[in-house]
Amino acid sequence: MKASLSWLQDRVELPSINKNEMAMKLTLTGTKVEEIASVADKNTELIIGKVLKVEKHPEADRLVICSVDSGSETLQIVTGAPNVFEGALVVVAAHGTVLAGGVKIKNSELRGVVSQGMLCSLDELGYSSNVLPKGSTEGVIILDEGLVGESFFSYFGLDKGTLDLEITYNRPDCLSMMGIALEWATTFALPLKEEIPFDLESFTKGDLSIDRKEGCFAYYALEMQGVKIKPSPLAWQLRLMEMGLRPINNIVDATNLAMLYSGNPTHAFDRRQVQGGIIVEACKEPADFETLDGVVRKLQPGDLLIKDHEKTIGLAGIMGGENSQILDDSEDLIVEFANFDSTSIMNTSRRLGLRTEASSRFEKELEPERTLLAMAFFLKYLEGDYDWACLSGSHDKTQRKAVYLRQSRAENILGIRLELEDLEKIFEKLHFNYKRENGGVWVYPPSYRSDILREADLVEEVARIYGYQNIPSKLPSIPEPSNLTARQKFEWNLRDLLWGLGYEEMLNYSFVSPRSAASIHRDTQHPLILINPLGEEFSQMRHSLLISALDVLQRNENVKNEAVNFFEIGNVFEMKKDILQSQMLSLASYGQGYFFHLKGNLEELFCSLGIEVSYKRSEEAVYHSGRCADVFLGEERIGSFGELSPFIALERGMKKTVFLGEFSMDKLFELRNLGILHQAPSRYPAVVRDLALLVDKNLTQQEIYDKILSMGGQLLKKVELFDIYYGSELGESKKSMAYHCVFQSSERTLKDGEVEDTMAKILRGLEEIGAQRR
Repeated sequence: MKASLSWLQDRVELPSINKNEMAMKLTLTGTKVEEIASVADKNTELIIGKVLKVEKHPEADRLVICSVDSGSETLQIVTGAPNVFEGALVVVAAHGTVLAGGVKIKNSELRGVVSQGMLCSLDELGYSSNVLPKGSTEGVIILDEGLVGESFFSYFGLDKGTLDLEITYNRPDCLSMMGIALEWATTFALPLKEEIPFDLESFTKGDLSIDRKEGCFAYYALEMQGVKIKPSPLAWQLRLMEMGLRPINNIVDATNLAMLYSGNPTHAFDRRQVQGGIIVEACKEPADFETLDGVVRKLQPGDLLIKDHEKTIGLAGIMGGENSQILDDSEDLIVEFANFDSTSIMNTSRRLGLRTEASSRFEKELEPERTLLAMAFFLKYLEGDYDWACLSGSHDKTQRKAVYLRQSRAENILGIRLELEDLEKIFEKLHFNYKRENGGVWVYPPSYRSDILREADLVEEVARIYGYQNIPSKLPSIPEPSNLTARQKFEWNLRDLLWGLGYEEMLNYSFVSPRSAASIHRDTQHPLILINPLGEEFSQMRHSLLISALDVLQRNENVKNEAVNFFEIGNVFEMKKDILQSQMLSLASYGQGYFFHLKGNLEELFCSLGIEVSYKRSEEAVYHSGRCADVFLGEERIGSFGELSPFIALERGMKKTVFLGEFSMDKLFELRNLGILHQAPSRYPAVVRDLALLVDKNLTQQEIYDKILSMGGQLLKKVELFDIYYGSELGESKKSMAYHCVFQSSERTLKDGEVEDTMAKILRGLEEIGAQRR
């Protein structure tokens, strides 16, 4: 947000301190000043001059010789500007003046004629091309007012500068000169000058039909006849350029100035193109609509529209339509002063990728009453430029709830002593109404302060106006340590184990970007999108820890870290009937080990928790289809792990082989078995039999393992896979798997017959799943 200091001075005096001190005080009260800049800083003194005489150059057809009164002397200046004329007020750069870009003006000869300076155009003063009026580079600046000999910058207030402010999302009132003036008055304890009066009741009433069907809290249509469209006064143009907008004409410029002052965007339609009245409603079915910038937009159901009785004429709160724009011959207008649903505007703006000055304000919560201030300023600017006007429409009234602030609560949070009188003085500075009651203060926020909702908001207001720099710094008091809960102990034991396995803990936001969320191909039907995100990269609540894990691994790979091992214990969110929150554990690594290395770490983890798991092939799209597994405890799925899908790695541009895993902390905690059972080793010898099997290539190790165990009975103590072999002699669809089977009894020495009978039983069971002994 930019704020012109000369414009600010229309509402409140500027304190007699230097600009750096101004910036620091504003920043300390919560309105961060990024920069104070001025076009005057790019140039040395320029003066206002008057052209007394214009003569042709004797040696050049395109040059003229001007005699210019500079206030102290008459200068002879040679120029090629086609728009100079006798009597014109111009901007003069005399000998010794330095212009933007370091251009130094010197007395010189042009085709044999001495020139004692230069007449300046706007682009020579250092303005960005984005804000220059069309045609401004084709001639010099011709002033419509000014005092000869006066400083050009001082006369138009350009020497004071412009504040570049960082406005937090919860303060839409500060996206306006009115809001900044209020903050300024509060910060420097200065009185506000009177606002422009506007009596809605005394204004001529119109009969235009206005139907606010949905998503519209205020709509006024100002019908104007006999409007004279022309270039704006130079003072308007310079002010708009200071604020970062390009001047167009008096109508468009007046709507922009009214928006910049009030914070409420406005829009003007050509009355000839509006059939019947105005309807505000949501789009019902997909449609195409051409906006003012000449782009055809794809409308979707839910987009808020401005319509007449025949067609759509605007995207509410974002941009008007090409079919109703003001033309050079427009004389009758409808000027819109409205207030729309912030969520609807934000959703449409983001979906279309169309962010405008209007949408950036409407997507934050503005109060409907602000439309009246915008209207008052618009009419002030256009005074004398129209023949007749009438007003139709209405607005809803903002009802802000009173908020109670306990004196003790403010003291406890801020750590300072505050009397009730101190709180009341602060609320007076903030222009809040209040009432003392029972050791606290009831505060009645003004309509423009949509951010004051609860007691903590008032504590924040007290802190910033009292002055953060005035609150003493001290260490927080540490309460007596309490016993950890069983769940907390479980989490810390898990951390200890993972640290011991070589993993480092990572901490991530629960907010992720929709793009990152979609990249794991684990879609949720109802993603949780934040209403007030910090930015697009933090606009969705994550439904999997793998989203954050992949972002972290990618950042580490980008900075050339060769190998990393990370884990995270964090929350994920999902919308079903309600918002569901669950705690998960994720593992993420690259650069060391391979799939079975990760599996071994997990088995160490499960063993420490007393959990005996089984594995099945995972269908998760995030993993490599042949190197992944779901983990089960009985019939309960507790998570999955595997190598990252090569397709996702390619999408993200990741070159390392990545291994991931994600498990439910709730289920791990619920199913853990930390009981210690002692089993004495057998005194009798074990019998080992090796078993080589020819099996189908798609048959999993877990299926074979489970079948051997189930058929082996009590005598089978251990089964261990020690070899897998693929070969052409086996056939393309077959593989060989070899196992050690360990038999042992704690009561006697086993006989060969017992072992052979058990092996035969195992083989019969294996035949049921298509396995044959080699």
